[in-house]
Amino acid sequence: MQKLSKITIALGLLLLTLTACLTVTSAKDNPTPQQAAREAQVLSLEIQVTPTRPAQVNAIVRGILGEACARLGETQMSYGSNTFMITLLEISPSDRSCAQITTPFEQTVPLDTSGLPAGEYTVKANGVSAVFNLPADGTGIVTPANPVEPGQTKTFTSSLYGYQVSYPADWTIQINTSVPAGAGSDPEYVTLTPNDGSNLPRIEIEVLTGAPPMTGYENCDRNFVFRSLPACKISQPVGQNPAAEIWVFQKDKANFFIAMQYEDEKSLQVFNDFMTSFQFTQ
Repeated sequence: MQKLSKITIALGLLLLTLTACLTVTSAKDNPTPQQAAREAQVLSLEIQVTPTRPAQVNAIVRGILGEACARLGETQMSYGSNTFMITLLEISPSDRSCAQITTPFEQTVPLDTSGLPAGEYTVKANGVSAVFNLPADGTGIVTPANPVEPGQTKTFTSSLYGYQVSYPADWTIQINTSVPAGAGSDPEYVTLTPNDGSNLPRIEIEVLTGAPPMTGYENCDRNFVFRSLPACKISQPVGQNPAAEIWVFQKDKANFFIAMQYEDEKSLQVFNDFMTSFQFTQ
């Protein structure tokens, strides 16, 4: 029995030694991947001020990350000349490729206004700005950043499908990449609506790889050419519920479905300007 116990102990020690060696080897074979950082794409900036005394001011930053394996880095903040500068970095591995899938993000950034005098202050987050007023009594009043003039536009760039398009600056944009894709893959659904809370007009860009994002339109007659691609255009005139303008085309393996639903004819000019600005970036 003593001889068996010694053998058992010896085997146990040998097993522990081998385990330790395996652990060290594994750590050496899997070094921490190097990372690349760049400014994240910010789509909107909202200032929220609490009705407390003193007021707490928060910047609500919304945007998208351009790669599936990307994450937000630590928020960088600076202040000077009545301006809060916020920098949000998108961090991703530099030693391997990542799927070009966009992911929405929302980041709340507290702004330290303690000790600041009454007045107007600007907040900038990766180039998008907003303004708020800080009265002497410590409560806050949010004012728009640079009132939008008629004809002003913003630009949305899709890193997933390589296109950009301009839309009215007073419209809201939403990006969804988690909609069930059915037989296809890599969905990217972009919805644009006016900021006044109305549901129409509404423009939608729906893109899917390997399958049409909408059924019933994939086999429509290719009756015109759009950006050197065979495309078809379908019009559902005013009187329908609702009226709609639909464009369908394919680039490589990506199937595009772009549509505007509207109530009056003047909205068609918005859609025409929208499609005129549409350009492929790759």
